[in-house]
Amino acid sequence: MSGMTISRPSSGEMHVCFMGSLSSGKTTLLNHFLGRTDERASGVKPTVALEYTYARKDEGASKIVSHIHELGGGTQLLHLLPVIKCDVAIIMLNLMEGSTVLTQLDAFYAGLQAAVEQRQKQENSSNNSNAATAAETSPIKSGLVESSLPVLCIFPTHWDEAINLESEERRILSRALRWWACRHSASLIYLSTKDRSSLSLAKNVLNSLCFEGTLPTLRHSVDHALPILACAGSEELDDIGMPGDGSTWQEMVQKAFGKRDSKVVTQERVDLEWTKFKEHAIDSIRQQKDEELQRKRREDRRY
Repeated sequence: MSGMTISRPSSGEMHVCFMGSLSSGKTTLLNHFLGRTDERASGVKPTVALEYTYARKDEGASKIVSHIHELGGGTQLLHLLPVIKCDVAIIMLNLMEGSTVLTQLDAFYAGLQAAVEQRQKQENSSNNSNAATAAETSPIKSGLVESSLPVLCIFPTHWDEAINLESEERRILSRALRWWACRHSASLIYLSTKDRSSLSLAKNVLNSLCFEGTLPTLRHSVDHALPILACAGSEELDDIGMPGDGSTWQEMVQKAFGKRDSKVVTQERVDLEWTKFKEHAIDSIRQQKDEELQRKRREDRRY
């Protein structure tokens, strides 16, 4: 199984989207990648809705531009994804929210799928009759084209805290995340935003993803006592296996972390003061998108 990669467009532009659970370190990592030391020193503010920035790299006489969007609000604002183009998706998770990480991953993946499907529908509706006729002769009649999904890279963060979890908890969580990443052709790289060497590795990875759409050569590591580093395509599902008692990995994670009396950051809806500026047309569309996302999540769980 090979990992998902993309070819950089001839225009020399890439489109990258950062998303993840609340307080997972998205802005901290992005600031480090962009070299914004002044913003790190002054403190990181929560991302509100969808924020944009860019990175630029000189390559000979040409320049490569990476358009970067950061989605705030955890899983609550995934309905905003269709408005942006996404070649590479960076999903960040808090390892200390062990019991919910797989559920969050499912939600982010479903949001990306829904965004791709909506963009495809919009593109199809704008095609002229000749293009529609040509599409009828295509061997791909319908359904989601897997290659149209963005390259996925998962950064579970707070490894500096997760190292203090019980060994069995770390083992179950790491195998569950490896299984999910392998199943969805994603790369999995544990990270601590408080560790310089970890941030340096992440910056190297982001530099390659944001400007090339591929990962650099990395050392494979799946020892749960160490930070996990598993690139897409580096292992098979059979290498990871399933729990021996017939349970799913989600059930095993729930069982392992269900007894833990830890402080978990809940996925609360970010207060954007929408209630102060009610607009029936916009609110109804937003409600419709939320319902579409919930329906997509239910359909995704069936498989």
